[in-house]
Amino acid sequence: MNATRRGKQGTALLSLIALTAISAMICGTLLMRSFEAYHASAMTEWRLQTRAAAEGAVVLLSADPSVRRSDGQIGACLIRYGEPQTSARETRVPFDAEVEGKAERAVFAARYVAHFRVSPTGAPEFDRLERVQ
Repeated sequence: MNATRRGKQGTALLSLIALTAISAMICGTLLMRSFEAYHASAMTEWRLQTRAAAEGAVVLLSADPSVRRSDGQIGACLIRYGEPQTSARETRVPFDAEVEGKAERAVFAARYVAHFRVSPTGAPEFDRLERVQ
């Protein structure tokens, strides 16, 4: 009788261990999935922030071309202008838009090129904004 009782306790203990292990695996899977969802959401937010900052930088460049001589802050993004490339038909202004996280460290950066064509009057007109990989 004592052996049967120990057998039942051993089976119950093994069942409890198995149930705990299964619960731990389910919780781990849920945590990993929620982390992946959070990461995807954060990446989408940062991508949208850099795009909005890039569009804002184009507006500033259109209003005042001398802006490209200095880096600037638009929203949560730091805009770093590159050296403009000018031809007879267009001017290309490369720049980076960086989302800054804690400790002023970039957590996401995207490179853009703003294309300005030369109008018949000689003034630059915005043509298009291109994201460069």
